[in-house]
Amino acid sequence: MLDSIEITYKVKAETDILFKVLKNSRKLDQNTIIEALDNSFKVSKLDTMKILFYSRDIKAGLGEKRSFRIILKYLGENYPDIIKKNAHLIPYYGRWDDFYSLFDTELEDNVMKLFRKQLERDLEKKKPSLLAKWLKSENTSSKETRALARKTIKGMGFTPRQYRKILSYLRRKINIVETNITFKSYSKINYSKVPSTAIRKYKKLFLEKDKENYLNFKNRIKKDRFNIRNLKYSSIEEVLNSERYNLVEIN
Repeated sequence: MLDSIEITYKVKAETDILFKVLKNSRKLDQNTIIEALDNSFKVSKLDTMKILFYSRDIKAGLGEKRSFRIILKYLGENYPDIIKKNAHLIPYYGRWDDFYSLFDTELEDNVMKLFRKQLERDLEKKKPSLLAKWLKSENTSSKETRALARKTIKGMGFTPRQYRKILSYLRRKINIVETNITFKSYSKINYSKVPSTAIRKYKKLFLEKDKENYLNFKNRIKKDRFNIRNLKYSSIEEVLNSERYNLVEIN
């Protein structure tokens, strides 16, 4: 009985620490984040993975990108089987480009196969996933991004030309804001799918070219913020008991 209580207490103590660390991860270095993750993982893999996906969850969680990617790489290097079982949840809670954290781990080939399989599905779908939006492009000023794009192209077995054509086609299907701006198709912009960085970047243009739709979107956002705040979890108990994170698999 005492042993059971002690184990329960230890699990709660370590998962509580991880929960607090991830809520404040922007101020913390990589080693502190990994240490908290590792200690929590040793006492409860399931609870740890639920907390991890909560930390990345864009809709109902913390929406933390940096700490999630640090941990994802660490898990890919040390616990690849658990990542394999939960890979489908990465774009569900986060974004497709989170998978780049698994490059240079033993899961890199798995990521390439997943990317290619999803692209092939998307080419057949009326409503494709957002993979093509987040895959790295060669036509960028960032050396790191260009290197990742070349690696992605080679890993999926495409030529650069094939890759560009596929991304261009799917991005038009996805209705990416830059594509609509290029073709001056402002009325086709779905503002709810535009990243916040792009909203800020093109704000003046939207007000000039598509004022009514843009302002309607901003008004909807104000109303939705209340509902989004109510969706979010304030305690670790709410996270661990939530059906939203019951998708996580360990065994």
